Amino acid sequence: GRRLGLSDEERFYRLREAALAGNRAALVRLGHAYRFGLYTEKNAARALYCYRKLPRAGFLFRWLHRELTPERPELTPPPEYADFLLSLGEEAGTIGAPAVGLRLFLLAAEEGSAEAAYRAAVCYREGNGTERDLTEAVRLFELAGSNGSAEAELMLGRLYEGELSDRAEASRHYERAAAGGRPEYAYIVGDFYLEDASGEGVRRAVPWLRRAAEGGVADARRRLSEIEGSLSDMYNRALDAQQAGDMRRAYELYKSVAALGHPGALCNLGTCLQRG
Repeated sequence: GRRLGLSDEERFYRLREAALAGNRAALVRLGHAYRFGLYTEKNAARALYCYRKLPRAGFLFRWLHRELTPERPELTPPPEYADFLLSLGEEAGTIGAPAVGLRLFLLAAEEGSAEAAYRAAVCYREGNGTERDLTEAVRLFELAGSNGSAEAELMLGRLYEGELSDRAEASRHYERAAAGGRPEYAYIVGDFYLEDASGEGVRRAVPWLRRAAEGGVADARRRLSEIEGSLSDMYNRALDAQQAGDMRRAYELYKSVAALGHPGALCNLGTCLQRG
């Protein structure tokens, strides 16, 4: 409708005609139009009339009556209610009503939908259907993450690494995202730690890169190969320092290499300690 440059009246007329012709998708949209005042005035009774004709009308009645009569305990939503609200939110997006979609995502999030909390958080982060609000985005991403959304944990990691400038929090959320077993997320954690060029950063990166490589991430295999090359070079420099009698320098190099699992470094580290 919007792409054709139609007025609200024309869009509403076409929607109503399609609904009367038996188009179920149009009937859902017509119910939304009456419920939320899209293209026409709000009219709860007409919204109910539209919803009554749908196969899943029970969910819509519960949803609508719950707002109109929240004190009625017999209208406690069924387990599928959150998923149904999520689908309504997605439907609102298809008819150009992002604010309505956000409201439905928030209702679904209250019912325990991690996906809905994630969708609402994205809306707040991007300012879609509302003003941009990073504080609310973080709250909703955390809600989604607590309900098992690895994607939400990943987004939190990116927010803390970027706009919120807190690498400790970024690390925590990246690791929680990767804990679900997705190799591409494990690579993101490893790549994040490699930004710290110190031995500690590499030490923390290697296990995650190995996990990603085992999961088939080609970039992880490449980074591990680069690290192994650097370790070999560092180990050789430690040997040179040891042979030159610079035990302190050799010890520091062996210590860094041993922390990353080099097979010969730990033994030579002990030798350096014995010789002072």
